Amino acid sequence: MKIKINKKTVEFELCDTLFKNFRGLMFSPKKNIILVAPRESKTHSSIHSFFVFYPFNAVFLNKNKEVVDHKRIAPFSMYTPKRPAKYVLETTEEIRHIDKRIKW
Repeated sequence: MKIKINKKTVEFELCDTLFKNFRGLMFSPKKNIILVAPRESKTHSSIHSFFVFYPFNAVFLNKNKEVVDHKRIAPFSMYTPKRPAKYVLETTEEIRHIDKRIKW
């Protein structure tokens, strides 16, 4: 799945199963993923980076795929978005510009 970040198209893997959502980036090489929460909420879209050995950027989207929060996540940390989210983009790409609404 391709998404535009910094006016460049980046390939993402959709994590649409329970196991893929649970695993996320843990113990994996650098890659770009989209996590899908069971429903739009702060709790269900909270993330951690336990066993992720590199920093990454997290972009939180609501059910309409509008950006509601973004944060640089350090290894072995936790983060809850400021507003409810349904999707979380996790990427090692530096984010200088991202559209307010994401299409895929």
